[in-house]
Amino acid sequence: MNNLTPKQLGVLEAIGTFGYLSTRDVAKLAWPGIGEHSAHVMAQTAVSKLARDGWLLARDPRVPPGAREVSVPKTGVTKAYVLTAKGSELLNEKAEEMWCATPLPEGVHSQLWFADGYNLSLREHLVRAPVIELLHSVLSNKPGLHPVGQRGAARNYRGLQGVSHFDALLVNDDGVLAYGIYLAHPLTARATAQVTTLAREGRPFLVAADRPARVQTLLRWRAEKAPELDARIMTSLPIGILA
Repeated sequence: MNNLTPKQLGVLEAIGTFGYLSTRDVAKLAWPGIGEHSAHVMAQTAVSKLARDGWLLARDPRVPPGAREVSVPKTGVTKAYVLTAKGSELLNEKAEEMWCATPLPEGVHSQLWFADGYNLSLREHLVRAPVIELLHSVLSNKPGLHPVGQRGAARNYRGLQGVSHFDALLVNDDGVLAYGIYLAHPLTARATAQVTTLAREGRPFLVAADRPARVQTLLRWRAEKAPELDARIMTSLPIGILA
């Protein structure tokens, strides 16, 4: 039996769908509407307690998966939190009824929505930073949306396997896709080709990149390839957010 709060369960679920999140990531995704310092303190308190109680494991993102376990320093190293077997079992138990009722796409192997992260590679923790920043910007201005990581979508979390090619998702309370998040490929030619493919699909998607200039370039490309979709996306976003 557990006595976790809805917020603590939400933190576990976010970490489960993304595979791993740092304290800073948790602050941005779980407490997007409050100040940065306050959000970080609340996230730190939450993940520390969840790790202490065995629901999460703090890993050092510098250590490759499968390497001998070493203790993570208390300070000076960014920690990546992953689900333990206990944490994933809890989430799967709570999601069991919804999991059973969610159709499985044809040809997709059935699997539970959550799994532990003991052997998960953490090498993308810096690369995907623009995705977390974009999610935070939208969540801060559009209450009622929820972030979902690619790992969760790939496991058909809430029936989202069909959009698991996105790097992250924003869904509404019913689990319906609001926006896919595309992390721009570092090669511009490759990125424009991928934006073209996504634009042809017709699903609303936002562009995350390491530099604002790259975002502007790819947004112009999206507008040229799918003007109606681009207009719909830009109209739906809060003022000041270009993505």
